[in-house]
Formats: sequence, C-alpha cells, structure tokens
Amino acid sequence: MSNLVLVEGISGAGKSTAINFIQSYLSTFNIQSHTFNEPGHMRDEIKKYHNREDRDLQLEFDHYVLSRKVDLHHKVMPTIKNHPKDTILIDRSWISTMVYQQTEQCPMINIRDYHSFYPKHNLALLLICDPETAYQRILKRKETQGIELSTSENPKRIAELRKSYIEAFDLVDYSVIINTDGSENAVNCILKSYMNKLLGIKEKKIVFLDKDGTLVDNSKYPEVIPTDEILFADTLEGLYKLKSAGYEFHMISSQPWVAKGQLSLDQTNEIFESVIEQYKKYGIEFTGYGFCEHHRSDNCPDKKPNTGLLEQIATQQNIDISQSFFIGDMESDIECGYNFGLQTGLVTKYSNAKTIDNLSQQRFKRTPNYTAINLNEIANQIIEN
Repeated sequence: MSNLVLVEGISGAGKSTAINFIQSYLSTFNIQSHTFNEPGHMRDEIKKYHNREDRDLQLEFDHYVLSRKVDLHHKVMPTIKNHPKDTILIDRSWISTMVYQQTEQCPMINIRDYHSFYPKHNLALLLICDPETAYQRILKRKETQGIELSTSENPKRIAELRKSYIEAFDLVDYSVIINTDGSENAVNCILKSYMNKLLGIKEKKIVFLDKDGTLVDNSKYPEVIPTDEILFADTLEGLYKLKSAGYEFHMISSQPWVAKGQLSLDQTNEIFESVIEQYKKYGIEFTGYGFCEHHRSDNCPDKKPNTGLLEQIATQQNIDISQSFFIGDMESDIECGYNFGLQTGLVTKYSNAKTIDNLSQQRFKRTPNYTAINLNEIANQIIEN
C-alpha cells in the first residue's frame, strides 16, 4: 500500500518548499509522489466570513469535513488504490481543521474522532519556526512574489497557531515536529532523515560533540587557548555508555584563534588529531571532526549556531536525526543542535549556567534537553531516558 504522509505547517515555516524537497528526494529512489491540498474552494469561501459577527464555526467545520470526504473518495483513495508503490502527500489535512476550526463546543479530540474516516497515515510532519521569523519570511514573500497577507498572517496569530498545532500533534500518531528556524539545507537534511526512516533505509545514531569545555579543559580560557588537555574523568565513562548504546562520535567546534592569528590551521588540525588519538587509546573512536576558523562577524555558514558542518556530514551519510544529539557547553552549541533537529545537552562545568534554572537568567534562546555538570552525567541522562 502507498505511504501516506500528512504535511502541516504554520505560515512562513516553508511547507511548500519542504514538499518540493520531499518529492525531489523520493524521485531519486524512483518513487513517484502525489500531492493533494485541503479543499481550496472551502478555504476561499470561509475567508469571506472571517470578520462577520454571525460567523458559524460549527457550520464551517461540517462543510470542511464533508469536503474532505468528497476529496478522499474521488481523488486520494483512487490514487492509493492505483499507485500502491507511490507516496501520497496531503498538504494540510484534517489536522488543520483541529487547529483552525476548533470551538468550545467541539474540542480537538472530538474533531479528531470526527475524522475517523481518514485512512491511516504513515507519517505526519509539522513545520514550525519562531513567529517573528515566519512573519519576516511572509513579508519577503509578499515583496518578491506579490502574495497578499491573509488575516492569520501576523506575529500574534502565527504564535497562536503555532501553539495550537503543537497541541494538535500531541493527539496524532506517527507525528514529527520539524523546526525550520535554521537554513533550508538543514531542514532538507532533517526531512531526508525522516523519509529514510519511512523507506526503511538504515541510519546512524551520532553524538556531535563540542571540543573545548566539553571534551577538553578550557578552565584557563580566555588567558590560555584550549589545546588537547582532555577531561578523561568527565568524559570516558559517558562515552563508553553511549558507544555501547550504538552511537558514533563526531567533533564540531569553533576555532576563532585561527582568524585572530593565535593558531595556524596546521596547529589547529594537530590539536584535533591529538584529541582523537588520545581517546582512541582508550577505545573511543571519532568518525572525524570539523571546525570553523572564522570570526563570528564573518557570518560563515559553518560557524555555530549555523549548521554548515552538520549539513556536510549529513550529505555524506544517513543520520538518524530523531536519535542523534549535540552536546556542548555554550548557547551556540544548543542553538546549532536545535537548528538541525537534534536533541541537545549542555555541559555546565565551565559555563555560568550551573543549573537549568539559571538558563532563563542567561536568556538562552533554546532550552537544552539535558543539562549536567559534565559529559558523563549527560550520557547517564540520555541512557536512562
């Protein structure tokens, strides 16, 4: 039977771009895809009544349900029957009804049950991003493409819809929330991972690790540039546990000392190679390392929190995004992992954020999934979870 994928997203999150990538990626496996949108005539009709005092939400809901039944009967189900090896993408499904048409008389869970006629999906994707980011993308789209804003395309309403979509996805099986605050390439890598899982393609579990302050002592920074003084007591036990659980390791680091003229590229590479060799003696192997040598002001796509280095790795091998991690000691590490769809861990030994409660005081944009004094403790939390 065909794979059925539901694709939802707030305005400005890049849903159409994501669908185009999914179709293109599936085509590399000679898999055809068919896309169906929500009943457009109903959406356009209801827009006329958004500001009317006598608007009947229950009637609109009933109309949407009927229209979806008709579309499924005449378009989607025949395609599933006639193309059993293809993938069916539904661009806005009954889930959007849960978000847009919910009322006090008809809460989300009732709306879900009302759509029991829907065929069982294999995967449901929700694309979200920061509401202000979404709004700026919408304004840019209006400027470049001349597409007018709808009544729901303002920061306040986008934030409300984002919250409602997340709540709706808590009620949906086989659902994945994808943050699109990062680059388009990062989002494509995340989508690639979930398409691979859908197709049964084997993927690797990787723990991406920052070097300085996570694996290597940087207690004397900034007076002393961190080199290869490894924190074995803080890291080995955790790395052994993660290795036993099937994880591979890769270092991702920022090394601005090169741009500052304090280290050469050769010296920097020698430090990383030394770290790798020292861990190898203890049975811990790294698949490799990558670093950005530029100033932050250079706006390099490889500079954390940008995800260029992660994107390079993801193009070379299949990474299981849902089971991979980024562990570091700085906010840029957490933001980088978040932008790549990874779970994150914050090492606080050399950080001002000693506890999760202090993160808000530091105004971290993203809260890490795990927080502990060292890598060993982060690994324990991951394994226990």
